[in-house]
Formats: sequence, C-alpha cells, structure tokens
Amino acid sequence: MRRRGDGLPAPHPAADALISRSPHAPAARGSDDPRRDSTMTLLKYAFLADPDPLQAGGTATLTLIVSNPGGQVVTVDSIVVTLPVGTNAKDLTADASGIQSQLPPGWGVSQSGGELTLRPATPEAARVARSGLAFVFARIQLNAEPGTVAVAIDETASSAADPAPKPRTATLTLDKFPRQFALGGLAVNPLRVEPGGSATLTWSGSPADYSLYYDPGTAPVDVRVGSTGPYVARDLERPAGVTFTLRVSVTVPGQDQPLLLQRQVHVDVAAVAIDNFQASPPTVGPNGLTRLSWRTSNATSVTLDPGNHKVPAKGARYVTVAPGAGPFTLTVRGSQPQWSAQQQRTVSIDPAIVATEAGYVQIGRKGDDGANGEARSPIGQDGGDGQAGGDTSFTARIPPLDPSSRPERVLPIRVVGGDGGRGGNGGAGWKAGNGGNGRPGGNATAHLTIDDTLPPVQYLVQVAGGAGGKGGSGGVALWVPGSKAGLSAPDGVVLALTFEDAAAPAEALAHVAAASWALQCAPDPLPAGAPAAALTLVGIAAGSTVVVALPIGPGTEDLTADPAGIVATAPAGWEVAADGGVFTFTAPADTVDALDADAVDSDAVDADAADADMVDTDTMHTDGADAGHAVFTFTGIRVNDVPGTCEIRVDGQALPLPKFPPGFSASPLVAVPARVDAGGAATLMWSGAPAEYELRWDPGTGPVRQAVPSAGSLVIDGLSSAPGVAFTLTITLPGGLVLERRAFVEIAE
Repeated sequence: MRRRGDGLPAPHPAADALISRSPHAPAARGSDDPRRDSTMTLLKYAFLADPDPLQAGGTATLTLIVSNPGGQVVTVDSIVVTLPVGTNAKDLTADASGIQSQLPPGWGVSQSGGELTLRPATPEAARVARSGLAFVFARIQLNAEPGTVAVAIDETASSAADPAPKPRTATLTLDKFPRQFALGGLAVNPLRVEPGGSATLTWSGSPADYSLYYDPGTAPVDVRVGSTGPYVARDLERPAGVTFTLRVSVTVPGQDQPLLLQRQVHVDVAAVAIDNFQASPPTVGPNGLTRLSWRTSNATSVTLDPGNHKVPAKGARYVTVAPGAGPFTLTVRGSQPQWSAQQQRTVSIDPAIVATEAGYVQIGRKGDDGANGEARSPIGQDGGDGQAGGDTSFTARIPPLDPSSRPERVLPIRVVGGDGGRGGNGGAGWKAGNGGNGRPGGNATAHLTIDDTLPPVQYLVQVAGGAGGKGGSGGVALWVPGSKAGLSAPDGVVLALTFEDAAAPAEALAHVAAASWALQCAPDPLPAGAPAAALTLVGIAAGSTVVVALPIGPGTEDLTADPAGIVATAPAGWEVAADGGVFTFTAPADTVDALDADAVDSDAVDADAADADMVDTDTMHTDGADAGHAVFTFTGIRVNDVPGTCEIRVDGQALPLPKFPPGFSASPLVAVPARVDAGGAATLMWSGAPAEYELRWDPGTGPVRQAVPSAGSLVIDGLSSAPGVAFTLTITLPGGLVLERRAFVEIAE
C-alpha cells in the first residue's frame, strides 16, 4: 500500500468529470481565428454516456449537459457539437447519419455529417439560467477502434458582462474501450460508520490496472487492487466522511495514452459534533432573557451547563442571565469516551438596557403579620403566627425576542409570590410571652407563549417566590427570663417557568446501527429479461451460517424462473449448499482465518518499489476482511421477463430488488466540484430514461425536494451544512419501481 502523507496525490486524469478528462480545455482547432476565444466558454459542458464505459463497435447514447454555474444569465445564439467521423481510434463513429436527437423545449437541430448545430427557436429558450440544459444524442454507432475521441463544442453566446455574441470553443474527450471491457458500479456497506469503523467495498470489472484512493482521516491511501473486490477499509475517522475513488487504466495497443475510467462512493463517518450553538440575543440587560439553541450530530448524550441539564440532540431553551453569570456550555458525547465535543457561549450584560414600558407584573398577596402579644401579669401573651404569602400564577402570550444589541422596547416580566407574614412579638410580663412564627412566602408559576405575530422586544425577568416571614421577638421579661423568638419561614419557590415557541421539535439522540446486508446488481439498473445478471451481497455475518433466498418464479415478485444456472461464490473456506433458490453459506471453524486466507498484508506492499510486472492485480486482495465481513456473489442469473420488485432475503432481512423494463437506463448522479467552501455552489448532472425524477438535499437551512427532468443539470448554491451535503436523485416508474442515485459534496472547513 502506498500512503502519501504530504498532502493529496496528484489529480487523477479521469477526475474532472464522469467520462471527460478536461471538459473545458481549449480546443485544438480554431487557434488561428482571431474571432475565436478558445480559453473559456460562458457555459460549462460535460457528457454522460450510456453505456458507461463506451464500448468500441457498440451503440451509445450521449447526453450533453449544459450548465451555468455563474451568476448571470447566458444568451445562446448557437451550440455546435462536432463528433469526429471516421474509422480510426480518434474518431467516434464511421457513420453519423443514424443519430437521433432529443432536445429541450424551444430548441432545434440541424446536422451535417458529424456536426450538429443546436439553435434556440425562441428568446426564452436562448436564455440559459442556473437550471441548465440537456441534449440527448441517441443511436450513435461507435466505430470498432478503441481510443480517445476529442469532441469540439463551439459556443456562440453573450452575457450582461460581455453583451456582444462571441464564438468560444471547448473540447470534451471521450474514451472508447475495447468491446469486451466492462466495469460495474463501486458499492460500499455500510454507508455510515462510527469513528474508527470499517466499510467493505465491492466492484467487478474486466482485467486492467486498478487502484483505490481514499483518505480515512490519518493520511491519504493509494493502493493497487484487483479487477474485483472486496476491499475492507478500516479506521475511518475523517469527520467530513470518506470518499473512495476506484481508478481504472486500460492500455490499448497503438495508443499513446491509456483509457481512463473511475467510480466513486462516499461513506459518512458519524462523528460526534456540535453543528450549531448560539444565543439570541447575544447581549441583554441585567437579568435579561436570551434563547439558547443548538443542533448536534451523532451524540448519545447532550448536557447544558450550568446546571448539568440533560437536553435533546436538537433543541432550544430560554434562560435569564444574571449579572456575573459565566458562560453557557454545551457538551456532547458519543458511545465511546474519546468521542466528545464542547462549545461555550457567553451572553454579555449591558446595564444600559432597562425597561421602557410597564410590561408584565404580577405579585402574590402578602400574608398578614401575626398580632403582637399583650403585656400581662404575671405571664405576657405569646405573639400570633403570621399568614402564608399568596401563590401567584401567570399565563400570557408575549412578543418574540428582539435579537439586536440595541432594542427599542424592553419589557419587565416580574412574577413573584407574596411575602409571608411576620410572627407577632411576645407580650411583656413577669415572664414574657414567646414570639409568633413567620409563615412561608408564596410560590410563583409562569407559563409564557411566544407569539411570532407581535413586534419583537427584549425582557428583564424576575420570577421568584415570596420572602418568608420572620419570627416574632420574645417579649420583655420583668423577672423570669426564657421567652423565645418565633421561627422564621422559608421563601417561596418557582414551581414552573416555561416558554413555548414555534421552535423545531427535539430530535432523538443518535444511534449508529450495526451494518446490515447491502445488495449490488450488474447490470445496474437490472433489466427484466437480462440473460446473465450478477448479484453481490456485502455485510457482516452474525453467525456461522448465512442463508440467502432468491425468489423463484415467472411473476413480478420473482427474480428468475430457473435457478439451475446460478453459480454462487463465497469467501475462501466457506461452504455453499444450494436447494433451488435457497443458498446456505457455512463458515469454517476459524472465520477470521478463512476470510483472511487470500489477504495480502497491504502495508508490506511497497507499490513504489515493487516491479509492477510481478504483481497479479487480478488475484491480489488488499486489506483482509475483518471477522464477520463477508461477500457473496451470484452469477449466471437469467432474470425473468416481467418488470417488478422482488425481495432477496438474507437471514430474514428483506432486500428489495427492482427489475426495470428493458431499455431503461439512468446515469450516475454527478456533482462538480466535489468540494466547496462554506456557502459555495455545486452543479448536479444526471441523465436517464423518461420517468418521475426528484432531487433531495439539505444545504444547511432545511430539507429541499425538487422535481427535475429526466436529464439535466442544476446549480445548487448556499451549501453550508458541514461536513457536507448529500444529494439523492429518486427515480420512480409506473408500478412502484424506484431507483436512487447519490452524490456528496464536501464543505471545506
């Protein structure tokens, strides 16, 4: 394994786009035309390919994604796409006459050989905003020579900053792989781990040069792997999560440069974190009211001090700030002692913030004082006991808090129980009377509801119980001493002080569930009637046996009508028994040794020093699996002809597997760039067959759901939710068939 600790490795040539090495590089042609600006187009261009990878000699569909990540609307006169025509490796097709174009509304196309000229038919269509455009070119018959193709994009467009229409050129490169070359998706299980956890990656492809790059949080890892998985990545600690990139390089005889391809997948590391902790307003008057609010991630315990209050993972609390008060401290802890975080917020006190209006005042009735004893002979009269102070209860709807440091309106909230009555003094006598007992102060209760429809104010708060009455003094003894003073009573207490507002409900504390089984299929999506499909199961074996049941039959809820040709494989040392569609996998006595039997100590492989010719990448397994990690594969599955959703059962766990109509396809969801600064923007790109498409994400201000077309691009700005934003594209077909594509954009710290 090669570990690079001095920063990230050099960018991989295939990292710029899904299948485009450098989507905005200057064009090779046109440099002698002084009217042509080949340095940068106003719009951005990228291709999504079906199939992916493109196979020489096959039929392909290319979707040209046109995006506008800038802030200005771009007005397009024309976009000319030139597909090289010929039989050589650098040509795309030998005959472009059969290409079919699918265009956005309001656009037209004219074709001359491999040159497709796209023009808007209306002024509205010519204006390209941040929602972008998608042009689909279908039924392209690729020529038989593998190689790299340069596609010229000639754009004539203008913007407010550059109002004169000007020609500009970009070049997109496409790789045509050998007809027999194939690469499935990169899958990972689980998608979310606790800090220090592990994840199993699986993939399957044709022989080539494969490497896997990721940063677990300690140092970047760049390791050579074989054409098939699994690979277990351990000690994943990076707070932003870990993105795995599978890089594939295919050498074609006669070509100067290899053909390049990559796959990516992201694992969320459930790091314990305080996402937000704030006080509003940050400055108050003496005994002023502020609202503490917080949002945490992956915490099993959250406390708020002073007071060691147990609070929810997400919530708010109103507090009064007395002069001399220290900071408020929020502490979160995870399932292990070393996983914790803490933040403090100090609320300033400004003595100049004083009450400007009468506000809300309610004082309980004061208890009557006890009567003084009369002077008598020979024994003075005892003083009478006082009466208890009256309780007070106050309920009101009040305006919301003004968050400013210079509020125009400041109201007092003073809810105090009545003071307790004082005991009477004892009367004088030859033997004096005793003093009477004081009585307790009244209790206070306040229930206040924030009404957001009212103008905001600030508050000075006093909610307290009444003062307890003092005991009366003993009388004056004329002869015999020994009179006693009465007992003083305790103060009243605050029985309740509550504020209610429209804050979001509290969220439960986090729990990272143990990894379950995950399912990967090839092809993806799985078409009904596929003659030789493959399934891969990745997970953790809970015991010594794992039972997998494939539904057998000709119906919508069945996978295959005939299981006879299915070949099941398991980790080394496991035994496989098949009974129809039920497969029982039995681990050897020493599961760990069996899972690690084919493993190579990856730290012992010095990729920089090793002779590449001596490493068989197709049989090399790096990082042996942890105890219990298992990967089972099923090949040769003849999928029945009926679309629908079937269930694969693994030890009782049901894994839904949709079978899509033949010909249905959907590209990966691509996010560019994959890492942005807080508040930055990313462009999402996708392409698929007609269906219902919905994009979901949370930029940091709340969940967003947006219906989108089957092919297109969308610029999402204001991304601020650390450590990153996950995007999910949900594709729904008639009959309840659902497919999801995911992408992740990291927020730079």
